Amino acid sequence: STDFVSNYTTISGSSCAASCGSSSDKASNVVVNVSPCTYDPSSPEPVTFTLSYQLNEVVTGGTSTIDLKWNGVTVTDKTVDLCIGGVLANDTAVPCPTPAAPYKGGSSDTITPPKGAPAGSYVGRQTWNDQNGDQILCLAYILSVKGEE
Repeated sequence: STDFVSNYTTISGSSCAASCGSSSDKASNVVVNVSPCTYDPSSPEPVTFTLSYQLNEVVTGGTSTIDLKWNGVTVTDKTVDLCIGGVLANDTAVPCPTPAAPYKGGSSDTITPPKGAPAGSYVGRQTWNDQNGDQILCLAYILSVKGEE
C-alpha cells in the first residue's frame, strides 16, 4: 500500500485513487478511479480520472479545493467556485443548483501531463464544500511520472 503524506488516506496497491471523505459528507457512494497510475513520457498514454457519487442534498454553491504535491512539495493549492456558469465542478452534464436529492452524478476527465513534467510521485487531494461550508466529498489520488529515457 502507498501512504499519503499529511493526513492523506491510504490507497490499496491495485488502485491509485480513493475517497477520503467521511460518513458526514453530503455525497455517498463516492467512487474515484485514475488510469493508468503511472505516466510514461516515452509512450505517453493520457491519464483518465473518473468519478461517480450520489448527492444527498441540493447543492446551490460552494468551493472546490485542489491540493497537489510533487514528492511532498506543494505544486498547487487552489480554491475555486464549485458552481461556475450554471454547472457543478466544471462538468457540463451536472447543473448547479443540482437536481433534487438523491442525485447520481459523475464525470470523466482525461489529461496529458505537460511535456517535461518532473519525474516523481504526484499526490492530489480534492475537496468539495457546499454553500454551508459542509464537505460534499473528498478525493485522493497518486500519479507516478517516470523519468524520460
